[in-house]
Amino acid sequence: SSSNNYNLIEGIGLMDSNSVDSNFGISSSFSNNGNIFSVGTVQDKKFDPYPLLKNSPIGFVQVFDLNQTSTSQLDSDNDGVTDDKDTCPNTPSGETVNSNGCSTSQLDADNDGVTDDRDSCTNTPSGETVDSDGCSESQKDDDNDGIMNDKDLCPDTIQGETVNSDGCSESQTLGIEDQKLDNSVKFYPNPVSNTLSIKTETILIEKVEIYSYLGILIEEIDSGFEHIQTDNLSKGIYIIKIYSEKGSTVRRLIKE
Repeated sequence: SSSNNYNLIEGIGLMDSNSVDSNFGISSSFSNNGNIFSVGTVQDKKFDPYPLLKNSPIGFVQVFDLNQTSTSQLDSDNDGVTDDKDTCPNTPSGETVNSNGCSTSQLDADNDGVTDDRDSCTNTPSGETVDSDGCSESQKDDDNDGIMNDKDLCPDTIQGETVNSDGCSESQTLGIEDQKLDNSVKFYPNPVSNTLSIKTETILIEKVEIYSYLGILIEEIDSGFEHIQTDNLSKGIYIIKIYSEKGSTVRRLIKE
């Protein structure tokens, strides 16, 4: 090409990224120091102010920014996916990415506002409110009874008790007579140190059962309900089941 005389347009002032095909008729190309040059003639009236260039062989830089590198050659965040394919720029260093250049800290697959790297509950139903772990009430079962929180009418079911479709065990389901008993029971003191008193005004108590918080039966009492000794109980929380001929009810007891 050294034997040919071309007017080399230096810089990018005479052209933009849309001008190569429309303004020039490219006849040949060559490279120099890594930059691609093309040879052609000016065809567009855009260069009317430059009559010496019209219809004359010229040379121009095909990649107009001499410092520009194609996005297919760049990987700005060093995640192994070139910029032209990377839909998640600025991936934190060292994080593994998918074929789109996205790490789990940049994705929120279920659109719940919690990124996948912190989301303990994937596939949250659309529109449901979630906690900091990305879990909605329909995805949690706090008392481990097999009924999700959003459908569980009886939270805090004692572990191991069988529940119905509402998440309620037999000890949590109060009928009419159970409700009467529940309302009439006087249960004190609570918390208790030594002696627990259980009284009712009109209903006869038949039996009292003391369970650990895990649902293990510790003691069954069939008399002396107004003076139940608790010295043998360790500090903690207990479940007290009270039975009468009219039904049953449950109380939670704190032992100091």
